[in-house]
Amino acid sequence: MNELEQHMAQLAGAKVPAIERLRKEALVRFNDKGYPDLRDEDWKYTNVNPMVSKDFNLKVEEVSLKQEQLQAHLLTDLDAHRLVFVNGVFTPDLSQVSNASGLTLMSMAQALNEGNEVLLAHLGQYADQQAAGFVNANTAWMEDGIFVHVTEGQTKSIYALFLHVGEGKASYPRNLIVVENNSECTLIENHVGLDAGSYASTGIMEAVLEPNSVLRHFVVQQHSPKAYSVADHFIQQEAHSQYYTYNFQWGSRLARQDINVNLAGQGAHCSLDGLYMGRERQHLDTHSRIDHMVSHCTSHEDYKGILDDRSRAVFNGKVFVHPDAQKTDANQQNKNLLLSKQAEVDTKPQLEIYADDVKCAHGATVGQLDETSLFYLQSRGIDLTTAKDLLTFGFAHDVVNRVPCEELRTYLEKMLMEQLTHGDNIREFL
Repeated sequence: MNELEQHMAQLAGAKVPAIERLRKEALVRFNDKGYPDLRDEDWKYTNVNPMVSKDFNLKVEEVSLKQEQLQAHLLTDLDAHRLVFVNGVFTPDLSQVSNASGLTLMSMAQALNEGNEVLLAHLGQYADQQAAGFVNANTAWMEDGIFVHVTEGQTKSIYALFLHVGEGKASYPRNLIVVENNSECTLIENHVGLDAGSYASTGIMEAVLEPNSVLRHFVVQQHSPKAYSVADHFIQQEAHSQYYTYNFQWGSRLARQDINVNLAGQGAHCSLDGLYMGRERQHLDTHSRIDHMVSHCTSHEDYKGILDDRSRAVFNGKVFVHPDAQKTDANQQNKNLLLSKQAEVDTKPQLEIYADDVKCAHGATVGQLDETSLFYLQSRGIDLTTAKDLLTFGFAHDVVNRVPCEELRTYLEKMLMEQLTHGDNIREFL
């Protein structure tokens, strides 16, 4: 037995035959395909070698944190169950999970060890096992994360805080969300690096939305500036279900997020909103694919990017309309603001349509701050740096302002201020 197989034998759920089989099959695929490289069309702008060539520690280790160490990132006013993970491991002492009718909520490690029936019915069913090696790596070495099962007719809210400390750790968070008929679930994920350590996070979320269900999913990525993060989301939607996701990316040395939505039931709707902000030499990559499988489904996607210094962003969004997906209504937009001459963005919104009765549109823009607006603000006595921050804030706040959760919106505004050169200076103008 090699080192990786020995590690797998010690992971949660290792004694559950279905989990053991899922892991071993993933490891075989991983050994066959490996990690993607620049020859892969979906990865030609993103070199993951700096991440995969590092010898990150796979061993699961508990790290002790105190309550005061997470106060700056804790949304205390949320009416939600709270789960806190430190270096990928669930930390009960910092969490607040209470019993609630119609809700099964536990750490993924507990669900794996128990062999939860709902978990076994859905885990690994929606993630594309033939995708890049990161999906197979997560399936092989998943240890902890969130398992949520909302039963019929319920409305539930969950807040998950993933904290990372120290150097050299690799974590593989795995989330599974099952929302039954006529139910609603809100999930807020916040990924935070508490110091400047170098680590790797490779995560997967699978979500299945049964008919007439709603999932609102908020993701805030604030990993360490030396961290590497890859996250894949796989959403399966049945008839008249609704999926809303809001993604905010401004951490990591290299970050990649893939969102895959499968509209499999008539009347299903998804909305993808996002903001990414890069500086120094950050590389932020966002890929999405929305599959319209059947008729009368709608999708909306609107992403904005702000790049400064020598940072680089990639946006690749595809809407795929299958032959049976008549009456599809899909719209996709990507707008980018470059704050320096060295910043770069590669944007590629795409439509692939095999039905003839559809309404689809897509577009992308790349530009700089408007000189006329800068001149106007300076003519009113505002210095150039503050004027630039005001216009940048206005460009980004358009996305932040769409967040329907007031507590999270206030937190995001604070984080946005910290990203600006002189964020404190513009408060008096807002």
